[in-house]
Amino acid sequence: MKKIFKIEILLFFLITFLWGGVLVYSVAAQTKEEQFKQELEQANEAVNFLQKQYDVVQKKNKELEKLVADLNNLLILKEAELKSYAENAKRVQQVPNKGQKVDLNLNAGVKTVRSLRQASENLPIGTPPPAPVESTILTLYISVDGTGLYVGPGGNYPLLMKLQKGAMLQVEDRQGDWFKVLTIGGMRGFVYKAYLTKTATNKVPVPTAGQIE
Repeated sequence: MKKIFKIEILLFFLITFLWGGVLVYSVAAQTKEEQFKQELEQANEAVNFLQKQYDVVQKKNKELEKLVADLNNLLILKEAELKSYAENAKRVQQVPNKGQKVDLNLNAGVKTVRSLRQASENLPIGTPPPAPVESTILTLYISVDGTGLYVGPGGNYPLLMKLQKGAMLQVEDRQGDWFKVLTIGGMRGFVYKAYLTKTATNKVPVPTAGQIE
């Protein structure tokens, strides 16, 4: 009887010990599970944060690509404008070919001659011819080889061409120290007074030589 009682006591303590172990293991497992869930949530938050940062970076990359494309298009337009400007400047600076006929004042001269001829034909017999008309056209000559002919009254304007010494020019206007002239090739432009000498044509009472004042 005593042996049975001792065995029952041992079984009771053994069962109690095992049950306590099971409870401890269960609590530990639950704690581990909760800790794992917390770590998993933290990992998910980190992944979401990285995804947002990646989206921001992608957006910035697209904006940069668009900006680079816009800059490239702008550069292409500016290059085209510069090329067009260079071609126009080169075209303006070209010297007229030899023998090129310029009829800027030719038609006006022809009409004047015809009108004078018609007027003389319509005069009665015995009428004295009209007195010759004095011309007010002033002709100047280049005194320095390589003198520049400019678009406007100043050396900062585009250069049209370079004139040789002795080239004859017809004066059309004067702006300060610059003369607006017409070359025999039909090119209009401005020449600085220091590179000109003056002479008289068609009885204009002007000194025959010397620096322009």
